[in-house]
Amino acid sequence: MPTAHHSSILRPRPLRCAIAISLALASLTAIAQTAPQEPAVASATRAWDLPAAPLADTLARIARDSGRRLSADPALVAGRTAAPVRGTHSATDAVRQALAGTGLEMVVTESGTLSVRPAPVTAKDRDVMLAPVTG
Repeated sequence: MPTAHHSSILRPRPLRCAIAISLALASLTAIAQTAPQEPAVASATRAWDLPAAPLADTLARIARDSGRRLSADPALVAGRTAAPVRGTHSATDAVRQALAGTGLEMVVTESGTLSVRPAPVTAKDRDVMLAPVTG
């Protein structure tokens, strides 16, 4: 009987194992979601040679090739064309170059995500929009 007692002590308990694994995975997921991106990734530069293309495609390519997280509302970028991105730039600068002339801008969130949003209307833009029509 001592052998049976030893085997029950050494036998893993499925419920305890499942709970421990679940807690470990939940902790890792929370850390991964809240941790800012590594400074090396955020400031790394690389050569870009992207032609003018649909904006969503260009942004996805920059995010994929740079390893940066990028957030953009699909409705916001739909139907817009990215400016060509050429030269050696960080992902941040590459996105800004791609957004040139689109009426959109990029900001970096606290977590390091590149986020695309409508650019604010400046006084110069308002003057152009409110110019009187003569003729």
